[in-house]
Amino acid sequence: MENLTRDTAESYLWNQIAVTLDGLTLTLATVIVGRVLGPEALGLFGWVLSTAGLVILAAGLGLKEGTTVLLQQLQGDTDGQSGLFRRCMALRAAGAAAAGVAMTAVLISARGVTVALAAAGALYVIVVLFSGLLSSFNIAFFQTSTVARGKAVSSATSLALVAVGAAVGSLWVVFGGLALGALAGAIVFFVPLRGLAVGASPGYRLRGLLDLSAALWVISVANYLLGVQTAPMILKAAGVSTGEIGLFTAALTIALVAGRAFMGGFANVTLAAFSRAWTDGGPEGLARMYSLYVRVTAIFGVPILLATIVFAPLLARIPVKQDAGRAALVLTILAGAFLVNRVLGGGAHSTALYAAGLHRPGLAIRSVFALCSVVATYFAARYCGMVGAAAASGGAGVAVVAAEYLLLRVRRRIAMPWRPLLKLAAACGAIALAAKVIETQRGAFAAGFSLVVFIVGSYSALAVARPLSHGEVALIGVKGRLASIMRRFESPESDGN
Repeated sequence: MENLTRDTAESYLWNQIAVTLDGLTLTLATVIVGRVLGPEALGLFGWVLSTAGLVILAAGLGLKEGTTVLLQQLQGDTDGQSGLFRRCMALRAAGAAAAGVAMTAVLISARGVTVALAAAGALYVIVVLFSGLLSSFNIAFFQTSTVARGKAVSSATSLALVAVGAAVGSLWVVFGGLALGALAGAIVFFVPLRGLAVGASPGYRLRGLLDLSAALWVISVANYLLGVQTAPMILKAAGVSTGEIGLFTAALTIALVAGRAFMGGFANVTLAAFSRAWTDGGPEGLARMYSLYVRVTAIFGVPILLATIVFAPLLARIPVKQDAGRAALVLTILAGAFLVNRVLGGGAHSTALYAAGLHRPGLAIRSVFALCSVVATYFAARYCGMVGAAAASGGAGVAVVAAEYLLLRVRRRIAMPWRPLLKLAAACGAIALAAKVIETQRGAFAAGFSLVVFIVGSYSALAVARPLSHGEVALIGVKGRLASIMRRFESPESDGN
């Protein structure tokens, strides 16, 4: 358990850098497009990006998630890992070709999309599919420093070309820049994996790969439909104006940054860690890793999301010049839904279900709620605009998290650490309320004073709530100044959290 938590912590830190760079790239691209080209162009940008995300997931076949689990079962078997890698790359090539054709067809059929933009969007989809798979192999091997380096190269390349595209007023150059940036990152990801692509090795059974991956693939598509990332696409289908979609995209971008801040690094790393915990320690090992993950992510996530709600009027002004008040309302709704999800355990339930072999019932839950989310968001957008769409998609996300926890509790007897989570939420919530009262006074002084109150108060609130059990900082493997800070969030004695 100790080695696993240390590997997970180290991988998280590097992967967090990678995810931060990835999120920063899309955030800055959104700000550049919104500020330079205006809400209409931002709306088109957001719709194309949302559509690309769904196409990428549909063509992904669940290989990223499936290989993360399967590679844990092939520890020490180099030939088996090589066979799995080659099989995955062959399947990915077929899926990428189909995705490129599909993306081109969808974009060309839409009003206002040029052939050049359709081609750039298709290239973006193809390259991201390969880049994502290569990245997931590195993460599964806990080689996340490579992922961080690749994302740094990708981010620098993408943003330089996005700036050029905005300067010349061309969205196809913007998406072409994002595609070339992803290609640069993919090259970096491939370097440490090149040994798996050469030499003689037995082929990996296709059925063994697709049995798990197929279920996780459908779950991934359902996750995207459940997530607010798909909302711009649904808004367009519901007839909402491109300008409105632009404002929604601005709010969505900030909300996603806040939701993933300090937590995006757990992507795929958590699935690998949960899978190994289940393989090595069974239900008890998984329960310990699950509880620790839920509490650590709450320490990171709850204050950030509360800050987003408190300072939503200021944050909404970053990507848009006009009508920031309406964007701030959407941002508040989305951040509020993310906050509830974090207190309820977020994605820990679904990850634990997949690691413990319950991916099929997890698939059923995600599929049902995905359909409900799409329908609810569509009609909410049609009759209540972007504000209604935000409430509907956010509410569906909360509902599915609750349903997954009930399944995990019944089938694997794994319980949430409710007491430390509720103490943390209550303490931080009280500080956020005080900061909001100050912020409503308006003005630069009020905003600055509110920020100071929030930061100092949130740190004090975490020290009062003490969501970590005694000795868990050492178990994680955190050292130095960060360890000294986090020990203040530990309970004096082990209380079984």
